[in-house]
Order: sequence, then C-alpha cells, then structure tokens
Amino acid sequence: MHLLPLILVATILLPNSFCFLRLGKKQSVAVKGTLQCNGKAASDVRVELRDKGIFSDKKLGEGKTDDSGEFNLSGSKKEISKIDPKLTIYHKCEHEGRCYRKFSITIPDSFISQGTIPKRIFDVGTINLANKFRGESKACIEGMCCRTGFVWKHSSQNSPSCFFIEMIIKRTKMNLLSVILVGTILLPNSFCLFGIGTKQSVAVKGRLECNGVPASNVKVKLYEKELLFDKKLDQGKTDSSGSFYLSGSKTEITNIDPKVNIYHKCGYKGPCYKKIGITVPDSFITRGSTPKSAFDIVKNRKLGEVKTDKSGEFNLSGSKTEISKIDPKVNIFHRCDHTGPCYRKFSFTIPDKFITRGSTPKRTFDLGTINLAAKFVGESLDCIK
Repeated sequence: MHLLPLILVATILLPNSFCFLRLGKKQSVAVKGTLQCNGKAASDVRVELRDKGIFSDKKLGEGKTDDSGEFNLSGSKKEISKIDPKLTIYHKCEHEGRCYRKFSITIPDSFISQGTIPKRIFDVGTINLANKFRGESKACIEGMCCRTGFVWKHSSQNSPSCFFIEMIIKRTKMNLLSVILVGTILLPNSFCLFGIGTKQSVAVKGRLECNGVPASNVKVKLYEKELLFDKKLDQGKTDSSGSFYLSGSKTEITNIDPKVNIYHKCGYKGPCYKKIGITVPDSFITRGSTPKSAFDIVKNRKLGEVKTDKSGEFNLSGSKTEISKIDPKVNIFHRCDHTGPCYRKFSFTIPDKFITRGSTPKRTFDLGTINLAAKFVGESLDCIK
C-alpha cells in the first residue's frame, strides 16, 4: 500500500525533472492521410498528433482535414526514452449526437526521427470513418484546457486560470485513484457476500489446429473479465482432436463479461506460452446456473475468408441464420513490418446498416485503403488460423 503513492509520485515527477534539467533527445514524427465517410471526403475533421503518456498524453500537433479529406501533421518532443506517437481522430461519420466518435492509430517506431524535423512521413492511407474501430470512444471536447481534456472555452492554453484548473484536476485524479482501487476490490465482494446480484452462466467450445494438425493438450481457461483481476470460471485442455468445452457461472449485479484464454506453442519453441484471448458475445450469457447454448469460437466467427489479390484488394461476403442481429467484423492477418512465424492480426467491426436480410448482401462496406504498418488498438499476434 505504501509503494503505490511512491510509484505514482515518481512516475509524475521523474519525467518533469528530466525535462527541467534538459535531459533527453529531441525526437520528431510526421503523419498524413485521407479520411472518408462512406466514399465521400470527410472535410473539417479534427486530427491530433500525440505522444502517449501514463496519465495524460502530450499534444505534438493538431489540425483539420481539408475539402478533400486530407491532412498532414508533424511535431517534436524531447524525451530520454523513445516517444510513443499516435494519431487521434475526432469525427461524426455515422453519428448524429453532440459529441464526436474518437479513435487512435499508433505510429510505428521506424517513423520516429532524431531531431526537430521528421525525415519520413507515415501515411495512414485512406480510412473510411464509418468503420467501428476497437478502442473507439465518444469525446465531447470542443476546446481542451492544457492537457486535462476538460472544456474551458474562455481560457488560453497558458493562462493562469487554465493552469489552476489543471492543478486541481491532477490532485483530484490522485485522490480518486485510491478510492477507485478500494471500491473496485471491496464492492463486488460485498455484493457477493450478501447474495446480491443475478446468477449468470456461459459456455464455450471449439476446435484448435496448428497448421492443419489438431492442437491437443492445449490449456484453455474461461474467465470473467474484471478491472484488476479476472475471475476464473473454468479451465481444461483440448483432447486428441483439438476440441474443448468449458462452462461456468457467477453471481453479478451487472452483466458478466466472459472471455476464453488459449495458451499454446504453435509456431513457438520458447519456454513460455503464446496467449490468445477471445471475448464471448453477450448473447451467449444465460440467466441461471446452466448455460442454454455454447459459444463456438470457430462456427460463430467465420462467415467467409479470402486473400488479397496482386493490387492488395479483397472482397468478402457471407451469411448466417441468427435470431438476433449478427455482429460482423473483418479480421486481417498480415506480416507487414513483422518477421516472426505468426501473423499480426487486427479487426474492424462492420456497421449495422450494411447488414442485409437474406442470403445476398445488398450493399458492400468499403474499409478504405489501409496501411498495414499502422498499429491498431487491440492488435495481436495470431499463430492459429
């Protein structure tokens, strides 16, 4: 308990001390791209170039897209370690609320330059903002005060009032952290102790292969995701055919958030295991101790598959019979900027308006032109395809 304040203080003070003493190297980065909304140029879209931090990000540059949806940003920062730049986009494509849809793309380290002027520009490509990106959130910011993320329309970036507000918010964050940590640990246990909540159950099954061969004796675990520590619901190993079945239940006041973790050594010879996590859809959560149906990690996921042609283009379609609306996504497996035995994997969720009743799709959702060198939120390595 005593270590937590020390770690928090050191994390905040050390970078500022290095900055004050003018230690570190000047590093710069540049990014460009084109934004569209279902084929139309997305003009006047706010874009920001930031260096990721533990508590708050440092803005390196900002701007808006022009009439053709294009943008170009650059910035620099002095840091003792390598900067961790990302592009953050705020837009209203397929959104009519007062806030903005917000998502970020991490810029590869190979595009970070030493010095004030970037030597290379990272091109994110042509992005269709109608995509639902992993990690996407809502942002209701119109003008940022310092680095707090709060609206303060009547203060300039360096005004005393802005500085005062930032100090108050920083102190509030520090005090709230301890309360949140204690509450996160104690509240769920208190509800369980008094029998408050609803019994919920879930089941998951599947068959694992490694390069066409059944992956037997692979450890699989069913968890309920928590903020600090996940709760294990069940565990087991695949049989000789690579198949497994797991189920479990938990009493919770809110919907449980189940996932299955797979620990394997396919394409890997090291002492540890590669780990894959798959979230179980809410539609497979059952009220009571006995699950009504099992989520199949194979059958419930793949609607179609294909490879890109010589020009990097692809076209996929598929159909499924479901009592509720399907939740389609496209998974991309690639080796851009990666030399290992496995594949880099990321996903895009397809908007509901592109789901068609019947076996033949009426509309095709265009993902845009994507630079695979970008690091997307939720990206992972995949060795079992």
